[in-house]
Amino acid sequence: MTRHRFHIFDMWQQRCQRAKAAPGVRTPKTRKSELKTAVRQFLEPVYPKTASRKTNYALLFWALALTLVNFPLLVGNEAHIPLLLETQPQWWQWFTHPLVHLSPYHLLLDGLAFLTLWTMLPRGLTRWIIYLTVSLGSGVAATLDPNFTSVYGFGGLSGVGHGLMAYLLLTWLLCGNSKAEKLLSLFALLILMAKSLIEAYTGQVVLSSRHVGYLGTPLVFCHLGGA
Repeated sequence: MTRHRFHIFDMWQQRCQRAKAAPGVRTPKTRKSELKTAVRQFLEPVYPKTASRKTNYALLFWALALTLVNFPLLVGNEAHIPLLLETQPQWWQWFTHPLVHLSPYHLLLDGLAFLTLWTMLPRGLTRWIIYLTVSLGSGVAATLDPNFTSVYGFGGLSGVGHGLMAYLLLTWLLCGNSKAEKLLSLFALLILMAKSLIEAYTGQVVLSSRHVGYLGTPLVFCHLGGA
């Protein structure tokens, strides 16, 4: 196991080294160009667009896992309840609950966001460590939600998605290539944390009335736990 391959902070260190270049003379035109570059980099994956074969295999694994676990939904049946995180959980439910969703809309919403964020994570074992960390954090936080005892179980990738977004935004904030990129990352991170805190306080998902499909009874503590 080599350090350069598996160390979680390798990406931060590499990007910080690249950011040490001399800034040169900054004019209003330069600042405008920096802002455009920051927005573009913010919306693009941290790593190059050319995905490795291992990345393609991982995406295929997640796509197949989500399809198989949620196949009952696709044929008009209920979710696979034994895989949900229950009030007295089995050990495997801590790892399977993110895969289970309550409706095709729920699966589409969480699945697309998760697969997109997955491609932006560091390669190798690091991304799996990050996933397990935010997944367990999300699950533990969900068990603390006041509504947890009144539902059949907890499932979904929204808590994981919040955790992955927080990780990526923190990475861009600490090691952005420009001041504009760092400010944009800070602004987005503050919005994400404020959203999670508001949801935990009110017990309601922000803009829940805008959803067009069934999401079950949201255990909003999971968003804060994942982040």
